Amino acid sequence: MSTRAILTSAPPIGESSFFTTPPARTYWSDAWQRLRKDRAALCGALIVSLLLVVALGAPVLSPHDPDFGYVEGISLMGQPLPPGSAGPPARPGFLLGTDNIGRDLLSRLIFGARISLTIGIVANGLAMLIGTLVGLTAGYFGGAVETVLMRFTDVLMSLPPLLFALALIAVFKPGIGVVIGVIAVIYWTYLARIIYGRVLSVKEQDFVDAARCLGATDTRILFRYVLPQLIGIAVVYASLGAATTILTEATLSYLGIGVQPPTASWGMMIQEGQQYYRTAPWLILFPGLMILLVVLGFNLLGDGLRDALDPRQQRR
Repeated sequence: MSTRAILTSAPPIGESSFFTTPPARTYWSDAWQRLRKDRAALCGALIVSLLLVVALGAPVLSPHDPDFGYVEGISLMGQPLPPGSAGPPARPGFLLGTDNIGRDLLSRLIFGARISLTIGIVANGLAMLIGTLVGLTAGYFGGAVETVLMRFTDVLMSLPPLLFALALIAVFKPGIGVVIGVIAVIYWTYLARIIYGRVLSVKEQDFVDAARCLGATDTRILFRYVLPQLIGIAVVYASLGAATTILTEATLSYLGIGVQPPTASWGMMIQEGQQYYRTAPWLILFPGLMILLVVLGFNLLGDGLRDALDPRQQRR
């Protein structure tokens, strides 16, 4: 080959970057790009992140002991103090007021975030684990296994969630561990149904048949080829289900069968403050706003993840 031909075929100096191969686009990179453009989802992620920071830093961020009733926290008439009241000597004031026994409302809201998020995340994680295993097993193996697991799931889904929770807690002593277990038992059925339907479709795909022909075991097929197809569904359910579990915990605490005093819980704070809704409306206003905020954050994040992880979005 002549020198002239070599020079003619070589790219001009400084333009070699135009001939480099662009990085390969993956399913997760495309989903991340779509999620970054969703302002509502980013707003939800910001709300959830801030609440997680508040929950983790509760001992540092809390200005007062959340369980201690201050003498200065009660008016001369025995009523809760309004927001902005002065605190004990050499201590910060009561920024959001106090409750009926002189406890700082802001401190209880901060520690209540820790309780609500812990129960919501842990209970939702257990529900995801149970639902994924049940749906995956029933959808893949079929036969008698499918019949037993899915009929058991149908029976649990037919029970009203709140009444079922009341019945379960009546058998055990109310507490944080019991509430987590009850919520997980109630809500795994919905994900199991979704996973079951998805597995029925995935196991008929060609790549599953190819793996089976090459001698792959059922365990390898399940965890190497089928389970990765369900990650998107599980992620979306995790974000949306966290809002439901937090609402359920607040409802149980409001009814007096969830988190027990003196532990701070938003639902219990509303129950304790409802008798003062005329004279001290902040006792139910601020806990209600916190529940609204955390549910809004998880729902916005879940909706954004659902749109970002939907493969059909790639065609638009």
